[in-house]
Amino acid sequence: MLKKDGIRRLIKEIDESMPYLENLARNINERTSIINNTNVDIIRDGLIDGVAKAAERFYTGIESILELIILKAFDEQVLDRSGWHQELLNMAADDTPERPQVISSETFKLLKQLKSFRHFSTKAYKEAYDWRKMNDLGPATDEAYQLLQNDLRKFCEYLRALMDALD
Repeated sequence: MLKKDGIRRLIKEIDESMPYLENLARNINERTSIINNTNVDIIRDGLIDGVAKAAERFYTGIESILELIILKAFDEQVLDRSGWHQELLNMAADDTPERPQVISSETFKLLKQLKSFRHFSTKAYKEAYDWRKMNDLGPATDEAYQLLQNDLRKFCEYLRALMDALD
């Protein structure tokens, strides 16, 4: 069972992570816009690499928050290493007797897409990037950030109520 100090630390870590994710989402959106408006291959290639790397970091940041909430604070499970990324997302979308769901089904769907891109991006060589398939990363990360921010705000409200109940 979480104690008040643990809940406070968890809320603080969530709050401190959000500006980082917001900055990455903005960065991806800005680069996407520039890529769509330039015809200089060397500039496009560099920006595409930057978008791919930022999208990887964006999803990894979200995954770190979910790990902190689900694996360390509440469910305290060790996941099967072979499929743990998907298992973590599944757990975040489900409520349990110990906690409500952390992310909505809408957020889950977007994060699943971003997870797939991160998996592809970490395994791909630059030549494998197809901008036509990546062009949606800007709007997808922006929407994912907005949805996640709302989900985590609700979850932090739950945490605050839990903390009040411990009085």
